[in-house]
Amino acid sequence: LSAYAALGGLVYKGLSRPIENRGLLEALAWGAFPFVPASMVFTRVGTLIAERLLYLPSLGFCLLCGWLVFYVEGWLHVRVRVHERVEAFKAKEETRRRAKQA
Repeated sequence: LSAYAALGGLVYKGLSRPIENRGLLEALAWGAFPFVPASMVFTRVGTLIAERLLYLPSLGFCLLCGWLVFYVEGWLHVRVRVHERVEAFKAKEETRRRAKQA
């Protein structure tokens, strides 16, 4: 159930800003569209999930992992920059406080 919620959240994020999240949408498309015929939802394929049916969905999974690493790296970079600016602000305030005391 949590996997469906995570997938739904990724689809919502991708569709909320499709231009910015083009990589996410492509990864989800590569993972979902080739898997639909192999999942035997609409027709019988004749085989269970075979390796030849999972090559393209695994490409989508790899693209999704790459997008996730890129997204987390960008988020952490912003967090690190904010932390650095807070430390610089504290140092600047400390300098001002000492200048007033002198």
